[in-house]
Amino acid sequence: MGGESESNFRPHWSPDSQSLTFVSNREGKYDLWEKRADGTGTAEPVLDEDQPIREGFRADDWLVYVEGSDDFSGLLGGGDIFKKRPEMDSVPIPLVVAENGQYSATLSPDGRWLAYVSNQTGREEVWVRPFEGTGQWLVSISGGAEPVWAHSGDELFYRNRVNELVSVKVSAGSSFAWDGEDVLFSMSEYLRGSGYPMYDVSTDDQEFVMLRNNDEAEANIELILVDNFFEELRQRVEN
Repeated sequence: MGGESESNFRPHWSPDSQSLTFVSNREGKYDLWEKRADGTGTAEPVLDEDQPIREGFRADDWLVYVEGSDDFSGLLGGGDIFKKRPEMDSVPIPLVVAENGQYSATLSPDGRWLAYVSNQTGREEVWVRPFEGTGQWLVSISGGAEPVWAHSGDELFYRNRVNELVSVKVSAGSSFAWDGEDVLFSMSEYLRGSGYPMYDVSTDDQEFVMLRNNDEAEANIELILVDNFFEELRQRVEN
């Protein structure tokens, strides 16, 4: 997505799956950018705030993002969570502002609940709060990270402190309600995301996609750069 001196990370699909929103420092500061998923056009900036942006995604008319501090020494740090409608709001609306960092924000499929990781208790935990309104609930029991919603919205998955993938059942209603965690399987063989999800769930919520640890493969990684990929793909299709 960028040149040798650029950092581009935290990609998120748009709600219509037609574009990717991501963080980039291609203009010097970490801002939120967007590019069409089919490769046409150029990447465009969609959000430029005073502080560096660490992650962000589209939610219909909203942009939801984590804004960090000026001390942006690494890519994994947390910050405060805001939402903003660039065409309507002159100032962002705070969602989670706390002394300790928040990150890995993800919105439920129905747009009602925001899950995120926070260390406001002194340990990484998964929390949920309303996207509209106030309140917050501590969901994980003894440490949690990498929250991912089921496409049905009936479950919230996360990785617990002992490296297991767990699920909590979410109940529909005017208030957020959930059952205790249900351990699904060990994640010790799969790459950890330092708080950010390194796995995903299929659209039918029946399968998980993960990256398996492989020390031998990591030692022999070869990166291949393909120039003009989409032009070459079009020529092959035409032929």
